[in-house]
Amino acid sequence: MVTLFEIHTLTKGWTWDNFAIEGIELDYCCDVLNIPNEYIEDVWYEENTIMLELELSDDVHSRKWFYKLNKVAIQHEDSAA
Repeated sequence: MVTLFEIHTLTKGWTWDNFAIEGIELDYCCDVLNIPNEYIEDVWYEENTIMLELELSDDVHSRKWFYKLNKVAIQHEDSAA
């Protein structure tokens, strides 16, 4: 199931100015939030928001990176088919 997340809060000293570099949102999700690349379907930046689509399996809910993501993001259930 693909689930959409909106990230409005940055961590580890990142600011929205960092996102002037095209494609840096993928680096942020993988390197800072530690989301494994194989779960990421799509990621893009929209004015002070990172939009992140993840292909989630049942086992991710116990993962540390998923817990951390839910602390900084809004999750939209069943956002895509």
